[in-house]
Amino acid sequence: MNKIPEINITTNKNLDTKTIAELAEMNDKFMEIHFKDYRKDQNLTNYIINKYLAEKNNLSSKIRELENKLNILEEACKIISEIMGDKWEKINKINVFIGFCPIIPRFLDTKSFILPYELNVNIKIHFSVHEIIHFLYFQKWAKIYKKDSIETFESPHQNWILSEIIAPVIMRDGRIFDLIKTESNLYPEWKKIDDQYKYFDEFLSLYYKTSDFEDFLIEAKKKYYEIDNKINLTSLLTSRDSQHMG
Repeated sequence: MNKIPEINITTNKNLDTKTIAELAEMNDKFMEIHFKDYRKDQNLTNYIINKYLAEKNNLSSKIRELENKLNILEEACKIISEIMGDKWEKINKINVFIGFCPIIPRFLDTKSFILPYELNVNIKIHFSVHEIIHFLYFQKWAKIYKKDSIETFESPHQNWILSEIIAPVIMRDGRIFDLIKTESNLYPEWKKIDDQYKYFDEFLSLYYKTSDFEDFLIEAKKKYYEIDNKINLTSLLTSRDSQHMG
C-alpha cells in the first residue's frame, strides 16, 4: 500500500512573520501593496503579531474550514503519486500553515507552505495541490538528476522555473481536475509572456505524448533548453517585471 503523508493544517506565526519581513526587505513596495493598513513607522514584527491576535478566531475558523476538505488533499496525494510513478517514501508529513503572507511560499526542506487566510477554501485547495506537487516532483527529479543540488530547486534557477511550468501542466491532468474542479495556469506575469511566445502549450502537449512521467521530465528539460535558446525564456521569466510576488 502506498502510504500518503499526514497533512497538518495549523499556523506558524514565527515563519509567517520571518517570511513577510524577508519579502519586505527584497521589495520596498511589498508592504504597501499587500498590507494597506501598515505604516512605515510601525515595527513590522509587532504589526504581524497584532494581526494574529486580532484575527485569532478567524484563523481558527479558516483552519477548520480547510480541515473539512482534508479528504480532497489526501486523494490528491494519491493521484500525484500515481501520475509521477513514485511513492511518498520519506515524506511523512506536510504542514499547511494558514497565515498572512500573500504569495504562498513553500519550503522544500520542511515540506510546508503558507496559505493566505482570506482565500476562499476552494482556492486554498487549488494552491495546496500545486505546492504538494512540488514536494514529490523534486523527489522524483533528484532521482533522475542526482547531481542537481537542492539550491537549483529555488528561484531563479532553471530547475525551479521548469517546476513552476510543469505544476499547472500536471494540474490539468483529468484526474486532478476532476478532483479540485479548477483549472490551473501559469503565474499571471508568466502568462503574459506565454501569450506572446506560446511556450506553455509545448509542455502541455509533451505531457500527453510521453509514455511515463520520468520520460516526460527528461523531454521537458530538453524542451526547456530548446525554448530558452530561441527566446531566452529564463531571462524573460526572472526579470523584475515578471517575478512572482503575489
